[in-house]
Amino acid sequence: MKTPKRINHPFEFPFVVKQIDGFISVSVPDFEITYADTTQPYPAINKEYVEAINRLMLKAAKKVLEKLSTLDEMGKKHYRPASFIRQNITTIDNEGISTRQAALYLGVSEATIKRWTLSGKLSANVSLGGHRTFIKAELDRAKDLMSKR
Repeated sequence: MKTPKRINHPFEFPFVVKQIDGFISVSVPDFEITYADTTQPYPAINKEYVEAINRLMLKAAKKVLEKLSTLDEMGKKHYRPASFIRQNITTIDNEGISTRQAALYLGVSEATIKRWTLSGKLSANVSLGGHRTFIKAELDRAKDLMSKR
């Protein structure tokens, strides 16, 4: 018996609700989808405010379903697993990046980062307390090596 094809539910992906000045926005970072509407700056949470959020979430959910359907028709999958929020690391030249941020940036576990550091595959600055920090250039080098595999 053939198992039915599993279709992702739109809410398997994270939805982010933000209030910025006179706007409320709902976004789905994994799909680069954002919908916004005007509202009173920092209103009390009331029925109208919640309804506005719900309307925006419904629009975003419909767009996620549309994109998933298009990918399915093309025989492709979403390039990120559900619930993976991409982390953009913006640093100033040699600013230290923590092990956790490095792991998120490279898409690997913190244990893998530690193993790579111990084996010399990845260089890090190690504090007297044993905490590792990385520079973005080193992480970009590792990312390039990973993509060539």
